[in-house]
Amino acid sequence: MILPRRLSPRRFFALALLTLLALTALFVPPALAQTAAPATATPAATGTPAPTRTPAPTPTATPTLTMRQSQLLLAQTYLDGGDYAAAVKLFAALAEQNPGDPTAVPGLKAALGAQATATAAASAAKPTAPPPAPTPAPTFGSTFTRQLRDFTGTGLAALVFILLLYLTSKVIRWLFVQLREVWWTRTGGVFDRIRKQPIPPGYYVGDFADATGDTSFPGGKVVAQVLTENLVQWHQAVMPEAPAVEPAPSLDLSGMSWVRLLWSWILPPPRVYRVTGTLLGQKSGPYELAISRTSLVKNRVDVSRTLGPAGGAPIAPEQAIRELATKALAWILDPLAAAAMDATERARLTPKGLAPLSLTPTQAMQEAMRLVILARQQLARAPADKAAVQGSLADTERALVALPADSTLRDQLQAAINELASSGENHAGLRSQ
Repeated sequence: MILPRRLSPRRFFALALLTLLALTALFVPPALAQTAAPATATPAATGTPAPTRTPAPTPTATPTLTMRQSQLLLAQTYLDGGDYAAAVKLFAALAEQNPGDPTAVPGLKAALGAQATATAAASAAKPTAPPPAPTPAPTFGSTFTRQLRDFTGTGLAALVFILLLYLTSKVIRWLFVQLREVWWTRTGGVFDRIRKQPIPPGYYVGDFADATGDTSFPGGKVVAQVLTENLVQWHQAVMPEAPAVEPAPSLDLSGMSWVRLLWSWILPPPRVYRVTGTLLGQKSGPYELAISRTSLVKNRVDVSRTLGPAGGAPIAPEQAIRELATKALAWILDPLAAAAMDATERARLTPKGLAPLSLTPTQAMQEAMRLVILARQQLARAPADKAAVQGSLADTERALVALPADSTLRDQLQAAINELASSGENHAGLRSQ
């Protein structure tokens, strides 16, 4: 008897391990494959439904038309469709077959009536439109009339627009002039802080023509120069704050002068007088001076005068022209006072420290202007010469005697004397005598 070989513990564990690995190789892969495979639903078995029996439709009787009914229906269709000839033919055939047919005879009458109406309407004469009137050929008169009418319509509209623009500019210009006059002439109230007395218009000294024929002596330029000097001295003596005397501006003929022309429609003209004149006479004298003063605000000549020589002994041409220019000053400033001065006799003036002189009113006004300017200069010195100012004012008051009473020239010079006397009292303790 052969006994089984006894296994050692080492061999036993090795055999057990091999057996475990073999079992793992046999059973584990199918289990993993079954786990990873998605489960699919097994469709349930269904049985085939039994067919349902549908009852057969019950046949219905289809209405049918007889031959006569079909012909009547066709004839009526022709009548309704407007084929009157075919309708008459069918209705006539049916009426012949059945003379007393209540449908064919009325249909035949209706078809014949409709056919007759259509034939009469077709044969009636259609109204014809009147032929268009012939268009007359354009003539010179018609063309000229049409163009004149169009031009007149456009021209009248433009003329009305320009007229309205002109009237509007005139109203605006008038308002500007009135406001400016209020500003320069109104006194009292708040205006006392601006000025003490109304400011008169300024002066433009224009060109003085020379009609003496003396080309060696510029008499016209001398008159303009002397007159400008006298006007400047008058403003310095009476109202230093008055507008300065300026030469008359020349005519502007530049490329943009039309812009100034348009603005002149709205903006007011300068508040000045334009002084012009002509020197008349022979080369050696005597001379006459024709002057005119034009107000640019009102655009009119308000002073025009021809001044003659003062008379007396003959004097040099330059001195005679200067006297005429000095005489013209009074006419430019105050025409009424100048007329009274011409009618006044020569006054005699004896200033302090001077020999007796026979002076005309014009010369007296010139002397008063010089003395007032001298007093202003003496008062402006620091310190003021008290005795000199008193003497100048006293001499000025004596010179005013030669001027017409209640004249603007004398009143303005007297106001200047009073102002200087008041200023002397406030600054240097002077009192007029």
